[in-house]
Amino acid sequence: MSTWQSSIRASFLASRLPLAITMAIGLVLLVAGCGGATGSTSASPTASPSATGQAGLLPDSQSKADAPLLAPGTYKAELGDKLPNGRRDVVDWYKVRVGQNQGVIDLSMTLPKGATYYEEILTPGGKITNKGSFAGPQFGIAAPVGPGLFYIRLESVQGSGRYTMVLNVY
Repeated sequence: MSTWQSSIRASFLASRLPLAITMAIGLVLLVAGCGGATGSTSASPTASPSATGQAGLLPDSQSKADAPLLAPGTYKAELGDKLPNGRRDVVDWYKVRVGQNQGVIDLSMTLPKGATYYEEILTPGGKITNKGSFAGPQFGIAAPVGPGLFYIRLESVQGSGRYTMVLNVY
């Protein structure tokens, strides 16, 4: 997703929110690299050291039970490699905590060339709040949510390799 698409989405959301939340959105965009005039969208991962694996990649997660908790930020991970049991890694799970004065989970993805991913944002009970199937290279998805713990499930329908995920919570 381009910088201007992120800025338009954030501006639209900000126009419907109180001033304190609007200022928080601006800070998130600035930290994520989406608010400056340079158009840079790179940011370093903000996960705790225990949430990142080898070479700065998120660890493999095959279920809700082993999903790492992510803070807003930019992350790299991969799908398609072989798992220790010999099967192909086609699913990644993540969890995100949404605070009291927040109400949107917003994801932007950059996929490997030729890849197609299915994505879901779910409640702890498994109810899907938003879903979609996307062919790369870039896409975004957002879900209105209440406070609490939510899950992100990515599944590789086609293709393999490293992907980049930008997570924002407003």
